Amino acid sequence: MSSSLSQARGRQGSHSFGRILFRIKQGHFIDHERNLKPRMQRYRLQSSIQNTCPKRALDRTWFRQWGLTIILGTSVACGFVYVSWQHVRAVEIGYETEQIKQQIQHLDQEQRKLELERQRLLSPSVLENRARRQGMGLPQANQTIVIEHR
Repeated sequence: MSSSLSQARGRQGSHSFGRILFRIKQGHFIDHERNLKPRMQRYRLQSSIQNTCPKRALDRTWFRQWGLTIILGTSVACGFVYVSWQHVRAVEIGYETEQIKQQIQHLDQEQRKLELERQRLLSPSVLENRARRQGMGLPQANQTIVIEHR
């Protein structure tokens, strides 16, 4: 026995159950009932036996639950992507529709303008002025031919 162990036993007499002794790195014993704080270094029990990890049976419900969760989550995510894509496409179509409406209004305005110009150029007064500038005039009586229709 070490000298510190014999000193500890000599002080208390026999080992009583009310007193707990801790072993410290240097081999000293400290009485824990006297509220002395042991400066203890932790020891780990070394075992020469190596235990193998037990192999658990595959839990198919776990795989089934996670598989279902992944499938449902992917479906919901795809649904959100599809709805977002539809919304973006609807906004794009709305912008295209507005552009086409503006083009139609512009073309209608241009068509009205051209129709007015056509009507103005085909008016009898404008045609008569243009004919006079080119040297034309009303036909003489001997320049007219009458065609009879039967």
